[in-house]
Amino acid sequence: MIDLTVEKKVNVGLAVFGVILSLVGSLVATSSMGMMSADFMERGMPSMEMVYENMGLVVFGSILGLVATIFLLIVYHQWSSVLNTNVTNTINIFEYLKQKDPDKAPEYDAFLKSLRNIKVPSWPYWLFFISMLLYWFLPYLVIFSILSIVFFLIHLHNVFTVADKLQELKGKAYREFGNLPQDINAIKTRNVLIVLLLTIVTLGVYWIYLIIKLSSEINSFIEVDKVARQAILSKIS
Repeated sequence: MIDLTVEKKVNVGLAVFGVILSLVGSLVATSSMGMMSADFMERGMPSMEMVYENMGLVVFGSILGLVATIFLLIVYHQWSSVLNTNVTNTINIFEYLKQKDPDKAPEYDAFLKSLRNIKVPSWPYWLFFISMLLYWFLPYLVIFSILSIVFFLIHLHNVFTVADKLQELKGKAYREFGNLPQDINAIKTRNVLIVLLLTIVTLGVYWIYLIIKLSSEINSFIEVDKVARQAILSKIS
């Protein structure tokens, strides 16, 4: 029997901590700016005590923001790596099934051919990461900020597309083999432009929700898929 325990999962806890730290960091920065503005309105010139206090808040908020960014970068990468690992493991398992059940070899080959064409490419994520890094060090070059957004949207689109294709393909295959789980479509179909629009309209609230929701959906899909493949393997073995 093939071991199915090597499946990766998205670290939902890391996503939650990343979101919380990001919100706290933003709150600290906003509070610091509010205190500075109030002191300026009252005295005309911020006191040295107020300046030092706000410098401390700025540093603290920056540290929280940096940690939050690192956590979320890991989660964004896990979205693609978890799906790609699932594809690779599924290919290995159906190659094994083809050997064990040669009568269905043509059916397995058709499934495998489609499966091998599914993968989340890594280049948009790494270009997003590099562009964002350059913007941190060169904040006056806004082009890097724009590029980081563009590349991230491409990465997100690829994650959505692969998730949809993977669930559709596996749904057809599992129906054929009689092992279709009720909720194989655990990852909802989404459009990256609509996600962008909702994020802008809600001032980022929708994106906070999506980070945690998408991470949970991917993990749910992995669990359901694992059970389905185990059932197929049990029948053949």
